[in-house]
Amino acid sequence: MLGNMEKAVTINTSDIPDIFAGYDHKTLLAFKAYHKERPDIYKAFIAKTMEMKKTGRRHYSHWTIMNVIRWHYDLEHPELTFKVNNNFFACYVRLAIYHHPELADFFQLRKVSGVRDPNFEKRHLNPYEQNDGPNIIY
Repeated sequence: MLGNMEKAVTINTSDIPDIFAGYDHKTLLAFKAYHKERPDIYKAFIAKTMEMKKTGRRHYSHWTIMNVIRWHYDLEHPELTFKVNNNFFACYVRLAIYHHPELADFFQLRKVSGVRDPNFEKRHLNPYEQNDGPNIIY
């Protein structure tokens, strides 16, 4: 019987979609945890993005969309504080493009400044994380 023994898990970098190339694993894992805890943010991002795309605009700012979501949340929940790491904004864009390829030209993607640690898969992640295979982000 294993009881409460912790199982260390590693992750294979080939399981990360190319659209996230260049992100350091620490950021991706933090985004994954946040996204799992708050899927409503991504749903709102997709809804507002599609709403703006339907106006006929060919391009738009993900930063503006995220801050519109933040503004509405703050109005609807004045007793709470809307917290999302600004570093996750670009992750939401890439996740949206991954799920909705028609958005590829709607947002301007820039090269990420984070660099992946080539030894990451040799180290262990949070022992409570489970290896989700190709679903590391989504």
